[in-house]
Amino acid sequence: MNGFTLPEYHDWPFFFTIQKNVDTRDRQMKMWTDLILSYTKSKGAYTITLNELYSSPLCINQKVNRRLSMDSLVQVCRWMRDNKFADFTDQSEEKIFVYWKSIQEVADAIWKWADTTGRMGSVEAILDIVEDSANSKEIFYQMPVEIVLKACDAL
Repeated sequence: MNGFTLPEYHDWPFFFTIQKNVDTRDRQMKMWTDLILSYTKSKGAYTITLNELYSSPLCINQKVNRRLSMDSLVQVCRWMRDNKFADFTDQSEEKIFVYWKSIQEVADAIWKWADTTGRMGSVEAILDIVEDSANSKEIFYQMPVEIVLKACDAL
């Protein structure tokens, strides 16, 4: 999978069934979150549809004959949203923004960029910030505008 390796826990059959015990479920949700974030980061993707996730090797393991249900995947994505690792792109809950860099990390990078480049107090267009090739080494370069706007709100 393009340099992405599934973790050992992906072979645990119970990983694919949302657990009832609150503590166990929270650990499981964190593991699913780590898996989704690692996967999307390896693809350089800031957005992914739930159908794409559901069809990916993340949600199915033929070796242990298990698949995460779509309802469970939605539950994982809602947990990610509630814990600030993702947001749904709209009310349909069919696609998520994934934050393999936290909103605060992006905000801090924008602040540092503005300070370093002498742009504090100036008016900048978000598209210029994310698309300007002079910013190609910045973490916000070519990031979806919606994520950068959230980061700007955090400043």
